[in-house]
Amino acid sequence: MESSDRRRCRRLELRLPITRLATPDRDAWCLPACTANISSDGMYFHLPAGHAPLAGEGSELRFELAVPPGAGYSVRGGLIRGRGSVVRLERGEATVGLALRFDRPLEIDFNGAVPVGLQMGLA
Repeated sequence: MESSDRRRCRRLELRLPITRLATPDRDAWCLPACTANISSDGMYFHLPAGHAPLAGEGSELRFELAVPPGAGYSVRGGLIRGRGSVVRLERGEATVGLALRFDRPLEIDFNGAVPVGLQMGLA
């Protein structure tokens, strides 16, 4: 049986809060959204339909992901910043699913730039 899965890299089922999502012409902060899975070349996430950007396949999105603090990697938490292109869009009644392929390497910052609510484990 042939698979229609075109992923090049293994996905990790990792839930990271999306703290910022922007198109080239509009900056939008997301509420509530998090990744469903992520790999070295892309990620998949859901947004409430009312908060989803007006983006189609091929659209560019910039994003920030919060990395909550955790034993073994950082006591302060951090941010992951990146940019990618939409490769799949799944519109539902209540949510929109977006598959994004990264356009460049991710920027990772563990210098305490995480929003205060996430540092305290409240968000």
